[in-house]
Formats: sequence, C-alpha cells, structure tokens
Amino acid sequence: IPDAASKARFLREARAAAALDHPNLCTLYEVGEIDQGRLFLAMPLYGGETLKARLGREGPLPVADAVAITRQVARGLGFAHAAGMTGWTGEGALPTGVVVPR
Repeated sequence: IPDAASKARFLREARAAAALDHPNLCTLYEVGEIDQGRLFLAMPLYGGETLKARLGREGPLPVADAVAITRQVARGLGFAHAAGMTGWTGEGALPTGVVVPR
C-alpha cells in the first residue's frame, strides 16, 4: 500500500470486516502487518472455485444457479452494509471474490 493513510484505512476496514459473522461472508481470522510493512489477512481455505473460474469453465450459468448465487451475495453484502461496511463491499462481489462449490 503506497501511503500511510491508505494503509491505515485498509487495516481499519479489514478489522471491522473481521468482526462480521455471516454465512455468506468470508471469515477473517486475523489482520495485521508483518516485516517490512507488508499487510496480511488470514482466512480459511474455502473449497470450490471462484465464480470467474466457473464462468470460464462452464460459460453462462443456468438461471436457477445465477439467481441462487446472486441471492447469497446480496445477503452477505446486505449484512455487511447494515453493519456499516459501505466502502469495501463491492469488491467482494466481483467474480474473483465469490467462491462457489464445484
């Protein structure tokens, strides 16, 4: 992260996200800084694949699958937004940030 203000914002938002507990959000176990100022997030290893990988492998989703995934993403984002996490929530909704079962 290029500057102190951005670094502080990252750590503040990541720690706030770590306090959230919802089945449609990634669990963050730890957030911090290691040697040479490098930042880290510790989270579980989730099974499955990213939505991007699935779309690349299978192409367009069946409507029922697309609706189910959209509902789950919306529930997680709604929970995060209600908890005051409004600045970062869109990034997790990108196809690279959504994990789906294989």
